[in-house]
Amino acid sequence: HKTGEYGEQNEYRRFPRAPMMCEIITHNQQKYTKSMTVDISEKGVSIKTEDNTMFKSGEVVTITLIDSPFSGTFS
Repeated sequence: HKTGEYGEQNEYRRFPRAPMMCEIITHNQQKYTKSMTVDISEKGVSIKTEDNTMFKSGEVVTITLIDSPFSGTFS
């Protein structure tokens, strides 16, 4: 497998995931929290957070990467 990819786990995925650990801010314009990313793909970002009840399923949430060594800051 290529460096930065999940190898066999990505073999049958339409949108392969790549591990990416960096600090992020998640918010819905009312509630803000700091979290960590787990991985990223063309269709989204997996995050790890201490409070899973902060946001509801289907809610639009903005994720801002805080100056990661991979990409700089972006939302």
